Amino acid sequence: AQLSLEGIEPGRYFIQVAPVDTAPFPYELSLTSAERSGVNLAIEGLNPGFELLPGSDFQTAEVIVSNYGTSHAHEFDGQLVMDVDGTEHSLGVPLTVDVLAPGETITLDVPLTVPDVPLNDQVTVIATVDSGEVVAELNETDNTAEQSVLLANQPDGSEAAQAADGLID
Repeated sequence: AQLSLEGIEPGRYFIQVAPVDTAPFPYELSLTSAERSGVNLAIEGLNPGFELLPGSDFQTAEVIVSNYGTSHAHEFDGQLVMDVDGTEHSLGVPLTVDVLAPGETITLDVPLTVPDVPLNDQVTVIATVDSGEVVAELNETDNTAEQSVLLANQPDGSEAAQAADGLID
């Protein structure tokens, strides 16, 4: 007889084995998770601010990236897009990170180029790390983060100064 353990979670299991017409004898199995090694990039935080000004290029977003793996991550990108009613617009040129060591966390200050879209809409800013999936990872599902923001209602001549002070109307 064969017993497959594929897909069984770590834990303690009890199995009774008995040939036909004989008393069973028990076995206790303790299954542990196999150690896994490799890279595991994750976005820990995203802060694009409260409002974005369409048509501007003076704002930045903060993206916090960690490597929870056991290996160095080399040459991966970080990029931001803005989802407006299901249509994604790039918020600038992707940044390249040369290397991120195991257990290391970095903060990327990403310059934003906000496309000229209709005002007064709530949009979603989506950050993605390793968007081209060039780094083989233990977990690819934690490579994105999203944040809802508003587009500025009434852009005027003082938006750049207000943004420098952290304000946009």
